[in-house]
Amino acid sequence: MDYDKLLDEAYKKVKHSESTERFEIPKVEGHIEGKKTILTNFFQIASHIRRDPESFQKFLLRELATSGQKEGDRLVLNNKIPSSKINQTLK
Repeated sequence: MDYDKLLDEAYKKVKHSESTERFEIPKVEGHIEGKKTILTNFFQIASHIRRDPESFQKFLLRELATSGQKEGDRLVLNNKIPSSKINQTLK
């Protein structure tokens, strides 16, 4: 087959998206409690970007150079970290 025919066939099989919206990650919601930062929408963000919460937690902790743990449906970081820094890391 000719290259142009193969290319046309490939384009026909590709799913086209009519959406012109840009992919936006939800902003981090949380608060600082003493020496800890609590992210209340951690699982919402993980599901929105289609990542396993365990690997998403591991990524955040490594990038923010802190320790933390999940407590119920929220993530608790063991340092005071401003939400602007967390949002920048997610971008």
